[in-house]
Amino acid sequence: MNKVSIKILIVLLLFSTQLVKIQAQCSEKKWVDSTYQSLTLSQKLGQLFMVAAYTNKDEAHHQEIRRLIEKEEIGGLIFMQDNAEKQIDYTNIYQRISTIPLLLGMDAEWDLSMRLKNTFKFPYAMTLGAIQNNQLIYSTGKKIAQHAKRLGVYWNFAPVVDVNTNPNNPIIGNRSFGSNIHNVADKGTAFMLGMKSEGVLASAKHFPGHGDTQTDSHLTTPLLNHSLQRLDSIELFPFKQLIANDVDGIMIAHLSIPAIEKSSIPSTLSYTFVTEMLKNKLQFNNLIVTDALNMQGVASKFPAGIVDMMAFKAGNDVLLFSQNVSEAKKQITKALENEEIPMSRVEESVKKILAYKYRLGLSTFQSISKENLYKDLNDAESDSLHYQLYANAMTLVENKMAAIPFKPSEKIYVYNLTSSNDSTFIKELQKYVLVQKILSPKEFVKLPKDAKILLFNGMNTNSVYASYKITNESIAFIEKTALQNNVILVQFGSPYSLKNLKTENLQAIVVSYENNKMTQEIVAKQLTSQLPFLGKLPVGVNAEITFGKGITTIQNTK
Repeated sequence: MNKVSIKILIVLLLFSTQLVKIQAQCSEKKWVDSTYQSLTLSQKLGQLFMVAAYTNKDEAHHQEIRRLIEKEEIGGLIFMQDNAEKQIDYTNIYQRISTIPLLLGMDAEWDLSMRLKNTFKFPYAMTLGAIQNNQLIYSTGKKIAQHAKRLGVYWNFAPVVDVNTNPNNPIIGNRSFGSNIHNVADKGTAFMLGMKSEGVLASAKHFPGHGDTQTDSHLTTPLLNHSLQRLDSIELFPFKQLIANDVDGIMIAHLSIPAIEKSSIPSTLSYTFVTEMLKNKLQFNNLIVTDALNMQGVASKFPAGIVDMMAFKAGNDVLLFSQNVSEAKKQITKALENEEIPMSRVEESVKKILAYKYRLGLSTFQSISKENLYKDLNDAESDSLHYQLYANAMTLVENKMAAIPFKPSEKIYVYNLTSSNDSTFIKELQKYVLVQKILSPKEFVKLPKDAKILLFNGMNTNSVYASYKITNESIAFIEKTALQNNVILVQFGSPYSLKNLKTENLQAIVVSYENNKMTQEIVAKQLTSQLPFLGKLPVGVNAEITFGKGITTIQNTK
């Protein structure tokens, strides 16, 4: 084939691709327009609402969801706890009785285990933030999307792209990729694009950034008292990058931000914030969803129904976790009649929601099978990726005098600072070095002067909100021991746990971010050069332990 023929073929292929795209857009517009025109005002308003559905509640709850679908004709559901099989049963029922197929969402920041028992859990975002290979983050988003789709869920309310600059943040912390704007933006983009590749919507949250707050918006309205310049350069940076990469959704936080909204109303209910800033200034034209409207950050300010109307009036498309759909529709209808809200707002949001339903293939519904469900949700590919993520995240923060890796001939004295199970860690270490376990602090006085002591702290990381703080007694013990001995500290938990610890006398410091059998096994292998250390700190902890700190080691291939 000559060069002219190749050029003609390329042109034809491009034309064919463009033609297919145009045809798809025409089909979508036709379905959206005809569906919209067929709806009454009440049905149109119903599309705005996503209410919470639980699989662990009683029959009365199930019947109430049916009523909302059949009578109020709501547009979607956010599934909560706790059973994947029951969720499929309810999904099949709810979709069959819905006039327009429902858009189903979930919070699956670290996969479905965030809400459902016996399903897969990937590492928390803070752990992912330590990884230097963003292709692994993309793969994580992709795999989570596959698991979500298996349940008929096409909107994951993730990733969290809050820049966690406040170590005392009670609600974000481990849910954030870290404290550096570029790292958070890049990780969030990779995660989002991974989901997008599988046809699952992302929802970057919590706009404009919940990372520097001292309170929890589930309980109150946190204050974000920064200048516009600071907000633009820090909090908004990741959102702007995800918008540039065509993120499908953004979730609005319940925050008080005086620099943007002078009145006391939360950001979710602010026209200045949602429409003028996000839609007009940042030119975000995809789905805007409120954070849950039952949270005290807004629910304590206005009654149910009125708060929904205010959120819609502000510019939100999807009203999440509504507490009174019927009253909310009445309030929105009244605002339309009084011309407080133009009818064009209804058309804009409803057509946008319908367009996404069409693109996701939801214009028709096929029943979901439960066959091999838990096998599909806990697959071998996820296991392999899970291991790679931890292996790439573990971070060697300090390594003076080449204390690590341990040599096969060395004797390592190991002391567990907590009562957590250490069997995996000890057993793995024993494969490669001589280990002597210290059972009591009294034994330290009997150790040789040049003894190499490994202190490790097994934090409880089963919950993303678990405290990262080391006890004052442990801090004093670590510092005293490091003054007198050659000490390596392994922290099975958050890097923030090192915040108040004097580390200058420690020979080496390892941070694992999470404490489980897999992290214990991997760190033991890394300490003995069976695996390399590859991670770097995703957060700044203090003046000495800064963002990006991390020593890469070499794997022993002998």
